[in-house]
Amino acid sequence: MRIGHAGKALLVAGATAAAISLPEAAVASAEPGAVPTTAVTCAVSGTVSISNVSRPQTGINYLARNLTVTGADSGISCADLRSDKSATGGHSIVGYSDTYAGYFPNSSCAAAGGTLNIKITWILDNGETQTSKVTENIPQGNIFGSLQGTGIVTTGLFSGALFETNSVLHDTVSHALQCATDVGVTSSTYTSTATVLQ
Repeated sequence: MRIGHAGKALLVAGATAAAISLPEAAVASAEPGAVPTTAVTCAVSGTVSISNVSRPQTGINYLARNLTVTGADSGISCADLRSDKSATGGHSIVGYSDTYAGYFPNSSCAAAGGTLNIKITWILDNGETQTSKVTENIPQGNIFGSLQGTGIVTTGLFSGALFETNSVLHDTVSHALQCATDVGVTSSTYTSTATVLQ
């Protein structure tokens, strides 16, 4: 959403795998010597809109531009792997949706990345919902590959936990042709995984 789920999401969604150190908040919330493990992971699908800051009617192409990115994801399926579900009243997470917005400076189809602010709604097995907010960083990478993001849950359910997305755009052949035009890619659909690690 995020263009990766986002999240998120383009540029949620990222790119070739890069070494990303754990954010300080995630390290601080973990037990000494503990390695964060997957608490919840969801397969999601989403849509992203991409707009050139200086010419909003255009999107991302092969020339570096400053871009705004907005979008939304909905869950296809979720696996709640927590042994302790007290934070959700003993209930499992069975669904996911989010909305996000962000800024990708100096980005092109060959090297896109930036920061997303994501608002997540978690759906429980009793129909109730809980929310989280996430700040996610997406390192620059080729939009035709896997866009990987890493961030921190800043408020709500799972506050302080590590959050990761891994997104893949659809229609990459048509996007490659669009990237060669002035207008570029202004929207896309994608699939992604969204994972909380504690």
